[in-house]
Amino acid sequence: MGLAAGFFLYEVRSKRRTVLCPADQWGRFAEWSRDGLQVFYTRVIPATSAATFRIFWDGTGVQRYLSGTSFTIGQ
Repeated sequence: MGLAAGFFLYEVRSKRRTVLCPADQWGRFAEWSRDGLQVFYTRVIPATSAATFRIFWDGTGVQRYLSGTSFTIGQ
């Protein structure tokens, strides 16, 4: 079907879009951190489990944060 999931940063004034989700990951439920420097998102690992990952605003520093889904910053 050609389905894909991901997230990106869109700068309104410059109308520039930067894809933050790594191409090999099916990232979803992305949410900014309180400091505005990191994005946390959920990724399905193999087919049955999920984990929360962290990536910096410029698309670098992908790191597994914790196992599970529905992670919400500040709650």
